[in-house]
Amino acid sequence: MDNIENFFISLKGALTYFGGTIGGCLGGIVSLIVIYDRLKQKPKKPSSTALWRLTGIAVVSLIVGGSASFFLPNEPSYLKPGTPWYTLNFSTIDSRENPQGWDFGTDWHIKNGLLNSTTSKYSRIYVPAPIYSPDYFLEVSLQIKVKADNNGKAGFGIAIHNDHSEDRTGYQGGVFPPIMYMRVKGQSNSNDSTSTFNPQADSFVTYRIEVQNTTARFYIDGKPYPSPDGLAATQYPDKGSVLIWKTGACEINIRDLTITAT
Repeated sequence: MDNIENFFISLKGALTYFGGTIGGCLGGIVSLIVIYDRLKQKPKKPSSTALWRLTGIAVVSLIVGGSASFFLPNEPSYLKPGTPWYTLNFSTIDSRENPQGWDFGTDWHIKNGLLNSTTSKYSRIYVPAPIYSPDYFLEVSLQIKVKADNNGKAGFGIAIHNDHSEDRTGYQGGVFPPIMYMRVKGQSNSNDSTSTFNPQADSFVTYRIEVQNTTARFYIDGKPYPSPDGLAATQYPDKGSVLIWKTGACEINIRDLTITAT
C-alpha cells in the first residue's frame, strides 16, 4: 500500500510539473508569434487556425496538469519531518479503562496517571499507533526502578520496525542499569552498541529510538547514545510496529509517549 501511494504521489508531481511546463511554453510561443508579427508591422495577422490550434494545445496541457493535482493524492502532510503521528499522555486516561486499541493484558495498568508494570517476568506491549512511513521515532518519558541486587539483570527496551515474528526484532534502545544499549535485533543475530547509563530511581528520563533514511539512533534526554553515528538501519526496511518491553525485577512507569515523522 505504501508503494502504491508513493507511486501516485510521484505521478501526480510529474504530471503537474510537465503539464504546467508544456502549457506555459506553448502559451509563450503564441505570445512570441503575435509580438513578432507586430514588430514586422505587417497587416497580415497570424493564421487564426494556427493560433486556435496552439491555444487549444496549451489549454489541454494546463487541464492535464490541473487534473493531476485534483484527482491524484496530494503529498501527505504527515510525512513532513517533525509531524506527530500519535501522542498519548497517560494522566488523561481513566484507570478503569484502556486507551483505544491498547491491550494491557495482566501485566500493564494505568496507575496514578502512569502506564505501570511491576511484573518480574518478560512482558511486552504494542503501541497501536498509525505508522505511515519507515522514517519515524518513538519517544517516551519513562521511569525505571530496579530492585536491590538486580542491577544488570532487569531493564526495558523500546523498539520500532518490529516485525511481529519475534518480540524484540527491529531497532531498539533500552537500559539495564547501569548499562544502556542500542541494538539492531534480528531473529538469529543482533548488532549491539553499549554504554554506561544509570538513571536515578525517582527520575523520569526521555528515551527516543528513531530511524531516518538508513540510520537508527538512540537518545537519552536529547543526547545520542552511544554515539551520534548510530547503527545501520537496513535489516528492517518496512515501517513495522512499535513495541515497549520489560524484564526482570523492576518497576516501569511511563508518563507519556509520542511517535513522530523524521
